[in-house]
Amino acid sequence: MVNNLILLSLINAVVCQRCPSGMFGEQCELFCKYPHCFCNSPLDCTSCEAGYFNTSANCKFTCISPTCKCTNRDNCHSCKDGSYRFENNCKHNCSVGCDGTACYNNGTCDTCKPYFSGSKCDSCVDGQYGANCSLQCSLGCAGKVCNSRNGTCHCRNYFSGEKCDLCVDGNYGENCSLKCSQGCEENTCNLRDGTCNCSTNYSGEQCENCIRDRYGEGCSKTCSLGCLENTCSSTDGKCDCKEFYTGDRCDVCRDGRNGDHCLNNNYHKGKHKGIPTSRRLHILGSETRQLHHLQFTCWPDKDVPDDVTRIIEFRQRVLNTPD
Repeated sequence: MVNNLILLSLINAVVCQRCPSGMFGEQCELFCKYPHCFCNSPLDCTSCEAGYFNTSANCKFTCISPTCKCTNRDNCHSCKDGSYRFENNCKHNCSVGCDGTACYNNGTCDTCKPYFSGSKCDSCVDGQYGANCSLQCSLGCAGKVCNSRNGTCHCRNYFSGEKCDLCVDGNYGENCSLKCSQGCEENTCNLRDGTCNCSTNYSGEQCENCIRDRYGEGCSKTCSLGCLENTCSSTDGKCDCKEFYTGDRCDVCRDGRNGDHCLNNNYHKGKHKGIPTSRRLHILGSETRQLHHLQFTCWPDKDVPDDVTRIIEFRQRVLNTPD
């Protein structure tokens, strides 16, 4: 019978330790009559919760501080879990970084929660900050170290801002080491991908290209009229040529052409005449004959010639050709 009573007392003690004040039972589903008591039955009051004292009075008297454990109002002999310095009426709170709610009377903890450090677990490990040390310092913080409270820090090269979470003007990318395109308006672009609003004569998502008919530094030069579809290389102006044009940049008329869009022939300049050529023709079973081939190349593309001198010269050349 005695052994059973001891066992029952131990069970009740475990239940009492497990349940909050004012509750008891295997699942803490039953209520004590007195809310500030730890009990094993409704009318029982075995001890008082922190901040209250005098079990004989069912814990209705308050300690000098709600975080004190006391035997009379002014006798604060220990602190409620989560507080420390009983000699100062337990007015100090244990750090939220302490693993578990309790700490020693000097505020130190046995172990820290993840991301916390220090004897009182009141600092963040390097690279973390915030109330729960759950925020990462910016990649731009020198040494990846920042203020554990607000994340401010000293910046690495190319970074800016109080938290070094911005790139300096004109840069972008994960390490802020990439340059915004020269074509970006006000030399500013998206920090992540470099996209931007384009300055005059630029195009492309990153404004890295000249618009269709421009090339050169600042896209300030115009592609040649001879460029096919008015398009040329944005760096050197080279292009594919329209009809009648030649040259790397298609800025020269082909031989025999001049004028706007290289549409005029150079017949009036005397550069081309009827060109005689000789050919020998072998006829099977017969003698070899020599043919003279003359070709007039100076007739304009449209209308009639301004000057008939070349035609007359060509006629005379034909008449003077040997039979």
